[in-house]
Amino acid sequence: MYYFSTYDKKNNTLDVNANGIIDLDDFDGVWNWVYFAYSQPLKKARGLVYYGKTGTTQFHEFDDVEHTHPLQKLKFMLGK
Repeated sequence: MYYFSTYDKKNNTLDVNANGIIDLDDFDGVWNWVYFAYSQPLKKARGLVYYGKTGTTQFHEFDDVEHTHPLQKLKFMLGK
């Protein structure tokens, strides 16, 4: 089963989740493509599953979620 979850910084929610996405006829023994992305300007996250055998795609969107910008968490250390 594919299960997508994200967090929402604005509401201080650590587990905003979606229903499981599954296709039992196209799950075992085949290559499936799983992708999860977040858009800072749109404040949306999207989980997507592409099933290799059938060529079908299923997705779920999380609307109005806010993530921490990656550069706010980025650290650079030089030396010991």
